[in-house]
Amino acid sequence: HSGVFNLTSMYSFTEGRLRGFRIGGTVSFTWENRAYYYFPTGAAPGAARVVYHRPDLTQVNLIGGYSWRAGRFPISTQLNVSNLFNRYNVLVMPNPTTGFNGPLIATLDNQPRAYVITNTLSF
Repeated sequence: HSGVFNLTSMYSFTEGRLRGFRIGGTVSFTWENRAYYYFPTGAAPGAARVVYHRPDLTQVNLIGGYSWRAGRFPISTQLNVSNLFNRYNVLVMPNPTTGFNGPLIATLDNQPRAYVITNTLSF
């Protein structure tokens, strides 16, 4: 059976020199991820189908931010870094119809590292 585990944690500094800063992240792990069925020896009447499982995957994401006030307006900025350690592999997967005997499918098991900056002005 497939499974997914996610843990997200965030810490906000409320006092001292780091007041307004926040830091945290997410760790996720998936296992036995079923992708699709394929025919290992090619499609034929009565041919058995097999489930292709993608490899187990671990990913770490970083969240950092800072909040302050400009007069009466709260302002916040946040940086999210997905796939912090930039770990990904090229998967060569079987063709659903011909298995590993025909044209194969190649894809990445994870997205390369990505950065997203969000700015918020409240009023």
